[in-house]
Amino acid sequence: MEEIVIDTTFGKLSVKLGTSPNKCPFCHCFIHPTAMGASLRDFSNMGQLDVAFKCTSKVCQQVFVAEYRQHHKSSFTSNNFCYDFIKISIPNQTVSSSFSPLIEKLSPDFVAIYHQTERAEAAELDRIAGVGYRKALEFLVKDYLIDKVPGDAEVIKKTMLGPCVKKIDDKRIKEVAERATWLGNDETHYVRKWIEKDMKDLKSLINLVVHYVDAELLYLDTISSMPK
Repeated sequence: MEEIVIDTTFGKLSVKLGTSPNKCPFCHCFIHPTAMGASLRDFSNMGQLDVAFKCTSKVCQQVFVAEYRQHHKSSFTSNNFCYDFIKISIPNQTVSSSFSPLIEKLSPDFVAIYHQTERAEAAELDRIAGVGYRKALEFLVKDYLIDKVPGDAEVIKKTMLGPCVKKIDDKRIKEVAERATWLGNDETHYVRKWIEKDMKDLKSLINLVVHYVDAELLYLDTISSMPK
């Protein structure tokens, strides 16, 4: 265990840290960070500790904060204050999902909404993240249909997601998008219908829709660029 001395209202206190975070939230490199200092959130119960770390990657060197919680075996009588790593609290960043250039060209709004929703999910805003993924799905489906039938663009824009999905010709895309719509609607309603499913299932279905759409776009792009 690494030992660190912190300043408190009542003087200096030595605490022991358990496992350190092994990945920098800025550069996402695997590291052995350097502890720069720490602060107790509440000295009255000694329960929670914030530790400032510095990334050891030469190209990064950013400082971030990790949250620690007192180990259940810590002893106040022996001044054996041990803390376990819980999570990185500052910054609360996530690695954004990557999409192919074909998907980015087809629906840039889908990509932007999906990435914003990932940040909301990383910030533990789970009550609204599901709604964001549902919105991203709608933009993807509608942009896909508009790309297929540009003349119907205005009608498609005003049509609800469910009926739009029914307009999709590809069976795989239609069936997966339909189920993603069910789970997406659950994220917006007071009572859930698919109680055994959650936001992870919604994301998996959206990613499957992306996969099938991307495959179709790649096929069409390949055929058009290499005519007989």
